[in-house]
Amino acid sequence: NLEVRGPIGRIFNSILGLEENRADTGTMAFNKDQLRHFLDEVLGLCKGEMFRSVKLGKVASALMETLDTNKDGLVSWIEFQGFREQVLTTFAPGLGAENSSQEIAGAADAQYNELGSKDGECPDSIGYGTLQDGIERGLPSETKHKSVISQLATRIAIFAVDKDEASKPLTERSLKRSEWKDAATSIHNNMQ
Repeated sequence: NLEVRGPIGRIFNSILGLEENRADTGTMAFNKDQLRHFLDEVLGLCKGEMFRSVKLGKVASALMETLDTNKDGLVSWIEFQGFREQVLTTFAPGLGAENSSQEIAGAADAQYNELGSKDGECPDSIGYGTLQDGIERGLPSETKHKSVISQLATRIAIFAVDKDEASKPLTERSLKRSEWKDAATSIHNNMQ
């Protein structure tokens, strides 16, 4: 399917430098420079950190290595759809396209509670810091560069999902339970 839609479509269009909600971009592709620009200017990855330029270059290279399955230096919409499975595991770990929408919603709800829980209580919304801490806690202990990986996952999740606080910087935004669950089911349904 070449129609670009949903949270993953918003990311794809933004990497291309286009309006987030365009659906007619399925025949387009982005390169490493466009991806690096997205990581830098849109997500603000590693902002204020030492060796930021090196980190951005390494993250862009690693993502291109994973996403560019035919190794032509470009990531098409068809290739980028492979990213859905990785993003879905952030929202609903352990589940994929073969699961039902109800299973995805249930797993997303449980993950939201896990990520946002403080002293057994889960707030109505999860802020940037809490979300990043929760994602980092959930990474396997042997994971290298946990801070950068959790920061990237957090920024992608907030960028792709949050609509009501879009005018705020990513680090000042939060995700509501309904946004989290809706994103998980949307990503899942667009895999079908």
